[in-house]
Amino acid sequence: MRKTKKKMIPETIPVSVPDVGEIKRRVVTMIMAAIGFTVALFWANAIISTVRTFVPETEVWSAQLMVAILVTIIAGFATYYLSKLNV
Repeated sequence: MRKTKKKMIPETIPVSVPDVGEIKRRVVTMIMAAIGFTVALFWANAIISTVRTFVPETEVWSAQLMVAILVTIIAGFATYYLSKLNV
């Protein structure tokens, strides 16, 4: 009798393919993020212009630091209140 080798069949790894709806949702999310980034750039220019109007141009870093802290605090509160909206 001759011994035959049994072929080992590897187990298949389940691969999940996202459905078309999931792909559409992700693409829409990416487009919305790009639009949001563009809007943020325009707002950055507007904020810089406004700060330059009210804060005199100085070489003192403390004035720039205080403005940055104030803008950060305002942005933090705005982000907190916007996150609480049930939209």
